[in-house]
Amino acid sequence: MPSSHPFPSFLSSLLTCLLFLSLSSCATPYKPLPDRDVEVILASIQAQERKVFSFYTTGALSVRDRDWESESHVLVVGNRNPFKIKIEVTHPWGGPIVHILIDGRNLRVLSFAEKTLYLGVFTPETLSKFLPGELDAHLVWAVLRGYPNLLPYHGTKSTKANQIRLLDQKGMAHEIIDLYPETKLPRMVFFPAKNIGLGFSDFQQIDGIYYARQVKLEDMGGKGNLMLRNRRMVFNKTIPKEVFELVKPPSFRTYDLGKKPNEAGPSLQ
Repeated sequence: MPSSHPFPSFLSSLLTCLLFLSLSSCATPYKPLPDRDVEVILASIQAQERKVFSFYTTGALSVRDRDWESESHVLVVGNRNPFKIKIEVTHPWGGPIVHILIDGRNLRVLSFAEKTLYLGVFTPETLSKFLPGELDAHLVWAVLRGYPNLLPYHGTKSTKANQIRLLDQKGMAHEIIDLYPETKLPRMVFFPAKNIGLGFSDFQQIDGIYYARQVKLEDMGGKGNLMLRNRRMVFNKTIPKEVFELVKPPSFRTYDLGKKPNEAGPSLQ
């Protein structure tokens, strides 16, 4: 005999309604970010950029190219102005693999496996002979410092939740920033012109400075990727100029990267 109490019928209708709303919300895209939120988030990223004038970090570096993969220890030292970056990559057992020095417009790479000092002008193309992707100074700093910075832009657009597009003069997106929903920290930054994506995870904070303990660079064209795992990051210390020296051992040869631009350079093997 059916129950005359209205509660079961009401409860059934309520559950049906909630299920319908749940399915509807899953099928409907979340709303784009309001303009005011976009302004606040971009201002926060710019503030983080201004907070750091130097850093050094130790950790692990994994590099995967089309034909090989390696994982090594790494020491990175960076100075913003003047722009200098020193990367020292060593085997897990301590033997040196390669030292990379970017000093303004100059690139010096000491390959211990090949007993060669490579000299050239720092450009994305010359650096790509040693690291995946074509990284300019802007991207090198973002990867190694553990936090993205913003390209100059003429407008912004948010077409879906937790995403901001920076637009150039033609209204095309040249930097796309995906955000973590809870914190609004940058999760992924994509550069369409370069076909390169940067992923940031495991954020830490030191005296108001945020950085990702894990940074992944992926060349969407299939030319390899890079994973940097920061173990210890130190910011805004005065770095002695001697740190940015690269001395060629007497037995090493010197190779000019500008002489044969089509010749492949060494890999971090």
